Amino acid sequence: MKHLHEHLVWAFSLPHVTRKRLESSGNATPELLATVDNLIAEMNENLHTSIEEDFKPYLDSMLTGNLEFYSDPAAGPAFCRGIAAQYLRTNQIYRGRSIMGPDRFENVQRVLNVLVHIFAVNLGFNLYADREQYKVMLLDNATDVPFVTADQPVINISANPKEMKPPDKFELYYPLSPTKAMLLAEASGTNLPSSSPVTAMSAHLYNLRMSAHSYRQVFARSRQELEFVRNDLPAFRSCL
Repeated sequence: MKHLHEHLVWAFSLPHVTRKRLESSGNATPELLATVDNLIAEMNENLHTSIEEDFKPYLDSMLTGNLEFYSDPAAGPAFCRGIAAQYLRTNQIYRGRSIMGPDRFENVQRVLNVLVHIFAVNLGFNLYADREQYKVMLLDNATDVPFVTADQPVINISANPKEMKPPDKFELYYPLSPTKAMLLAEASGTNLPSSSPVTAMSAHLYNLRMSAHSYRQVFARSRQELEFVRNDLPAFRSCL
């Protein structure tokens, strides 16, 4: 992946280099500098948008219950990269401040936009390379307890949100809608249920885990489920 990462760093650096050259040339106008500054400010968001647009067909397929893309040699890698970007695109990464210290974290924060994309490519590559170890499954929720989502849209359900040490396993849970969610779990693991329909209790437990991994916000279709989560979350966290 090194050549891809080098190209990414070059692309992120180019607008800054262009701005310096404009200033040193004496030909910099406020309009030109404003254009370059806008590119610097928006390029990370634009890259995320393009990744989300590439991922949207797989999201639409999952919402209709179709997982054929996962075994497609052309679509599988793009799906894995997209799900990795969803997992890493979150303020949750700022939890690293507590183990890095303020000075080290400040240095990391300066290059965090680039690092997140590098991590997403590496993670997506490994998810695809190890795909035989995993199974993708869609969970169907026809209960009165809708799935919730959060500002951490994809979580590792094998990780303890209270711990900073690396988890032993990496298995993803991704609520797609109030009635459907995706699991990417070890084929022989305990987190993969025997059937796709979930019970109301299972849905609520998934919601609690999703909420425990959230950074600041949890979103639901109903106020009632948010209140259920808020009431049960302290006890759930204490058991982790």
